[in-house]
Amino acid sequence: MRGVARYIGTCLVVLALGLTGAAYGESVAFVTHEVTGAGDPVPVDLEVQRLSLDGTVGWLTGAGPQAVAKTPERELAPVACPDGSGGVIVIYARETVSGERQGDSDVLAQRFDNAGRPVWNDGGEPIRIAASAQREGRPVALSDGSGGAFVVFEWTGPNGDTDLLGQRISAHGNLLWAGGQPVPIAASEYPEHSPVLVSDGENGLFVVFQWDGPEQDSDIMAQRLTRRGQLLWNYGEQAVDVAASGHAERRPAAVAGTAGELLVFFELEYLSGDRKGNVDVAAQRVSGWGETLWALGDPLMVGATDAWEGGPVAVSDGAGGGVVVFSTRPMNAGEEANADLLTQRMAPSGKPLWGEGNPVPLEATPERAGRALGLATSDGGAIWVYELGAGGGDVNIVAQRLDANGQPVWNGGQSPVVVAASGWLEHLEQVVPDGAGGAIVLLTATSTEEATRGDTDVGAVRLAAEGTLPWPQMAVVAGGPSLQGKPCLTIVSK
Repeated sequence: MRGVARYIGTCLVVLALGLTGAAYGESVAFVTHEVTGAGDPVPVDLEVQRLSLDGTVGWLTGAGPQAVAKTPERELAPVACPDGSGGVIVIYARETVSGERQGDSDVLAQRFDNAGRPVWNDGGEPIRIAASAQREGRPVALSDGSGGAFVVFEWTGPNGDTDLLGQRISAHGNLLWAGGQPVPIAASEYPEHSPVLVSDGENGLFVVFQWDGPEQDSDIMAQRLTRRGQLLWNYGEQAVDVAASGHAERRPAAVAGTAGELLVFFELEYLSGDRKGNVDVAAQRVSGWGETLWALGDPLMVGATDAWEGGPVAVSDGAGGGVVVFSTRPMNAGEEANADLLTQRMAPSGKPLWGEGNPVPLEATPERAGRALGLATSDGGAIWVYELGAGGGDVNIVAQRLDANGQPVWNGGQSPVVVAASGWLEHLEQVVPDGAGGAIVLLTATSTEEATRGDTDVGAVRLAAEGTLPWPQMAVVAGGPSLQGKPCLTIVSK
């Protein structure tokens, strides 16, 4: 991989069985990424590229990457949802770099058809989802099931406080809530951030987020919205507490439970008492009415040893429970220490199902395990893809499949499958289902060679359900004489 991009952020969107025109086949992926040029101020644009599920990169017209947004301003942090017609809706932030509005940031959206052509406003200006005099940014999105998208973003006021606002945009580009104005979802005097969106199974959504209070206290909170933008819990006046112990709860991961319920995993750092400074992983189940159901409202501990446990990532187990993976390392070793990955499956009752109640190792070697992303499998297990340091600063990407009992499947359970190990530093960006029980792994690879040091390309690898790599080589999706931006992940199917 020989590009000269320094960093490529990507958004991989899989559109299955919904493409117009037989030439495009039954499935295709769109990859959206930032393109950062040279200058002062540094411009950042967005592009989209086509990736077929046989590993072929490029549009059938022969055209190169299509511009999503290319202006004198900075377009950042793309996320995407399907449009229901074989295309995609891309939502992003635009930051003003000069003039009276310098430093301001808005949230915009544009729809693209299956050939990468912009649709809304006749292919001209994008739709402005939020464009106040304050900063709106860091959008996250979830398909509304009707070709449009639910969008939640951070709003930062003049005093630095951050609130969460939301909007729904239709397949035609219409803003459907509050007469086109964003709906406040969480707007206290303290910062709310890091939203996670989960479908409620009834055409609405859950929004799970972190609230940062005074004196290092932070809580995990949630709100439920209908497809019309109505806030359901606490009469819409305030989100409910998922975890608010007086210690620091943070970094939520959430999956759908049974019948309109929600499972939430998070870090818990003790701020006082005998365990002060210790960090564990905990979980809670929330009903469709906003009630915490486990342990009389107290969280259940998933990982609670004298080591540091954190960074939970979760997928549904398909039976109302969830499978979670998290990192563990010696308590005072620091973030650069070698870390292992542990996993556990939680039943809807809150009972841990694996390891006689104790988390089981996903990766426990002298090498440092890094970021992990997963997919649920039909048997109640999961496919986990993760970074693994090989010493000397090298980082590769590997994967393992666990069955419903938490047992590793691939390579006889003895070792993970190597997904990418080029000698460059591979970093995991997205993992999406391939529609056949496997996954597409999207990654960036950064050169460590003297002549190209710092150069970064974006690539994709298909990982089959049996743990093989069907493509003859990594598909290089983007690479060239430009600097690139932040990653995002969207999984879409029709």
